[in-house]
Amino acid sequence: MELMDMCHFIGGQLLVALPSLVGWTAALIVAVLLKSHGGGKPVTLLIVGSALMLGGTLLRLPVAGLPPVLMNRGWSAQDAAGAMSVFGLGVQLVQLAGTVCLVYAFWQQFHVGEALRRESS
Repeated sequence: MELMDMCHFIGGQLLVALPSLVGWTAALIVAVLLKSHGGGKPVTLLIVGSALMLGGTLLRLPVAGLPPVLMNRGWSAQDAAGAMSVFGLGVQLVQLAGTVCLVYAFWQQFHVGEALRRESS
């Protein structure tokens, strides 16, 4: 794959990821503003979760371009797909950690556990 083809490929991936990048950047900015006004532990978890989700989205871009680069360097398609799977798994683990932080922040902020206990009694 030539350099221009690679730029078009990565540009297309960036275009697909742009809404997520904008959304997680906005969430991170809002969380930092909330923290500067005295937010507690849920806001800290919101910052961490938003940063992890933004990082996972950014990491997804080079991972998508990995197989063509590896195949140009003489790797077989199966080996390149295997490498992409390993890196893709790492990106998914980063995003899973972000999701866990966001869910726990929501759980703490809105006292979901207490509300469920009150409802069951």
